[in-house]
Amino acid sequence: MSIRRQRDARRRRSITRRNDDATDPRGRRYFVGLATAVLVSLRGVAGAAEPLSCERTIVKAAATFAKADLAASQRCADSIVRGKFAGPCPDVRTTMKVFAARSRLRAVIDHACGGSDKTCGIGGDDVAMDAIGWNLGACPNLEAGECTNALTHCGDAAECLRCVVEAATDQEVTLAFGAFDVGAPLAVRRCQRTLGKQSIDFVTKSARILSQCEDRVLRGKSIGPCPDARATTVLAAREERLVTKTCRACGGADKLCGDADDLTPDAIGFAPTCPAVTVPGGESCDATIATLDDIVRCLACVGRFKAQCLASLAAPASAPYPSECAASAATSTPIATPTVTPTATATPTATATPTATPSPTLTIPLATPSATATQSATPTATSSATPTPTLTIPLVTPSATPTPTSTSTATPTATETPTPTATSTPGPCAGASVGGACWFVRGDNQSCATVCAANGLAYDSATASYAGSGGSAANCQAVLDALSASGGSVLDIACADGWGCLVNIASRFRCTIPATNSTAALLNVSRACACQ
Repeated sequence: MSIRRQRDARRRRSITRRNDDATDPRGRRYFVGLATAVLVSLRGVAGAAEPLSCERTIVKAAATFAKADLAASQRCADSIVRGKFAGPCPDVRTTMKVFAARSRLRAVIDHACGGSDKTCGIGGDDVAMDAIGWNLGACPNLEAGECTNALTHCGDAAECLRCVVEAATDQEVTLAFGAFDVGAPLAVRRCQRTLGKQSIDFVTKSARILSQCEDRVLRGKSIGPCPDARATTVLAAREERLVTKTCRACGGADKLCGDADDLTPDAIGFAPTCPAVTVPGGESCDATIATLDDIVRCLACVGRFKAQCLASLAAPASAPYPSECAASAATSTPIATPTVTPTATATPTATATPTATPSPTLTIPLATPSATATQSATPTATSSATPTPTLTIPLVTPSATPTPTSTSTATPTATETPTPTATSTPGPCAGASVGGACWFVRGDNQSCATVCAANGLAYDSATASYAGSGGSAANCQAVLDALSASGGSVLDIACADGWGCLVNIASRFRCTIPATNSTAALLNVSRACACQ
């Protein structure tokens, strides 16, 4: 009983103390002040992190929308191969699913990037487009298509993503399903369904893997470019899965590709050639389809192209949009045959034809133009006269070039040479003198122009020529050692921007490509900068 009484007494005393603290004005002021300070600090952090949160949301939302759009389109095309649906796609169910995915894409981006009203384009409080890398002027497009809307606020970015993803989906589904013979035997249709399903799955999973890579770059967990080493390993495994699954379904009794018992492209009903697209930084997919191995290689190549273009578009602040993605794909598949130019015979309607030619998707918007093109196909011989007027344009430009060359070179050469000698003799180096240059390293997310200006100096090209992309790993090592920077040996890598010699989270790197510049900066990247 005595132990219980002592425990009860202690409990009563603790309750009494808590009540006294709650009623004490000084305690209330302390807790109110602490809560206010915490709230203010949290608001400050949230405001500072808003562009990064917006960027990460756009990257994830683009991959999610691509998954939904691809899956809905694949289900519709698969139902035709199975004989469950006569077509055409998209049917009502697919259309409703795509519309729902569009709404989610816009709602998510509105919420993350649309300011306090969580609506892009209204209120003037959206995240600035230049803060998230979307100050591109216009949507960069896919394969010279129709995705060229102006980019003025975050809602326009959502529209650009929607257009490009849907164009990529239409092209991928057309490649995977478009030429199939739906009346083929059961074994062939099983192969067709596997080809369609696995190719769409490969694009979906690859886009997700690359979006995760872009997210790591945005968070400073990877210096890029994507795919980095981690993403490359996972992508290789996904491609191996594509090969294994398709060969098992189409490779005959041994379930392997490359044997005499493989189903042929003619039996499957696959397109005779692969689209002439080029994987960013990689190979061209343009090739003749003669074997099952050719089909698998084509699907893998085009899948890599689509996934990398979609991921790059969603994260423009990480790296520029690849030129291979925006270029026109000169496909030699049957889809390219409607792009004849007989519509030029009717001169008043010639201005309307360019809008139809960039869109090889022929699914929904081009249904009516395709009918008119077949009617005017007879005068094809007259189109040969149209290219001749264009030859007169290049003849105007050479006439203005000869005269300025002799006058402009004489005066600047004499006056330019004295100025560099005057700037190359500042005072003693306040950083580290290596290789005849004065070097500095500062905190992360600072360009060399900023670092040099903070020391009252200007950017020195030795940043690139000595320790950067034009120098060597040994020179970069010497500079970082002299600056007592953290990390071990310097590793040469390809980067997303021209950072040159750098330290990233206690690791040393030298960016061999792209060329080192004075303006590159990134979170968790501390650059070695030569200043003069």
